[in-house]
Amino acid sequence: MAGGGGIGGGISSILAGGEFSDGLQQGLITSMANHAVHGAFQGGPGDLPWDLDGDGRLSLKEGNWWFRNGDGQAITVDAQTVDLDFLNPEDWFVGQYERVQTLVKSRTGRIYGNIDLTYQGNNQFVISPDPYHFPHAPGSGAFRNFANWIGKINAGKGTKYIINFKGINTVNYSPFKPNFPTGYKGF
Repeated sequence: MAGGGGIGGGISSILAGGEFSDGLQQGLITSMANHAVHGAFQGGPGDLPWDLDGDGRLSLKEGNWWFRNGDGQAITVDAQTVDLDFLNPEDWFVGQYERVQTLVKSRTGRIYGNIDLTYQGNNQFVISPDPYHFPHAPGSGAFRNFANWIGKINAGKGTKYIINFKGINTVNYSPFKPNFPTGYKGF
């Protein structure tokens, strides 16, 4: 990235009648400063080692990769990136704490499964830290244990880690809006 900025600066300098080396130097400095400021204020792949595609959203591929390669280190995800729009806040009271199954109701359900939520009012939910692993849980039901079994096969051998959620999730519930985008293929 910095090299591209430097070369672009050098070419711009030549086109403007200046020296390539002056433009190269200025382009390198500008590119590196821009990268540092962008990372400090918005985060990025360098700040989120699990974020393989740099989009700030935890995907199933990234969650499984971190399970295999993260050595059990916790990660932090922006709470707003979790799809909770299937929840109707009118069914909740302020302070209500509940475990919610997202697996088949949410676009991000395959990564999060069951999560613990606390309703804050104003369509806002706090998401509790969530362990990422694939336990067989007696009494959890055949569907959940089957889903964990499939998940563990897909993830491979790894180490349990904690997903922390930064911020608050604001739900945009609409009874007329489908939970999944057009073309969603599910599992």
